Amino acid sequence: MPAPDWFNYEMWLGETPYKYYTVDRVHPQTGYDRPGWLRCRQFGAGMITGWGAHHIDSAHWGMNTEYSEPTEIWGHADFPDHGLWDVHGPFKTEAIYAPNDRIVERVRMSVSGDYANGIKFYGSKGWIFVSARQRAGDQERSGGQIERRHSPGCERSGHHQVGHRPDEIHLYESKEQHGNWLECIISRKGRFSR
Repeated sequence: MPAPDWFNYEMWLGETPYKYYTVDRVHPQTGYDRPGWLRCRQFGAGMITGWGAHHIDSAHWGMNTEYSEPTEIWGHADFPDHGLWDVHGPFKTEAIYAPNDRIVERVRMSVSGDYANGIKFYGSKGWIFVSARQRAGDQERSGGQIERRHSPGCERSGHHQVGHRPDEIHLYESKEQHGNWLECIISRKGRFSR
């Protein structure tokens, strides 16, 4: 199909090899659904790297492993054998992390597109789920959400929507990722600086 008159497809391709234009490769015409280029190896490696850039680095931050690496890692994914999109489909990865000053025993991290969009930490007293999105009726909006569920026997039980408490570990806070990126370029302060 021809590229729209308002869209400079050659510039959009940049240094990548030439491929014919199709709306399914470039972007949706309506809404803000994930664009097709996320599913094309020419431009990236799919949602496994999307989660790597957002959820995995945040989980590393929370586990104090952002400057180390897992001791073991493995995974699997389904790959299409035909069609325009050639990066993975359903996937699951697993990683094992050694103890450190924040985690007292080996931790297993599981990543999959089948899980809820966020990070779920399990501990001896329950779990906490952290997400960069929050539901407002049927509309998703940015803002952040934290949910906790305590194990039976704790002084509190049930599901709680909570904010940060003064006695908890407080990590570096960024109100807006693009502005934070520019601030870090100027200040040379890393995202994970404490």
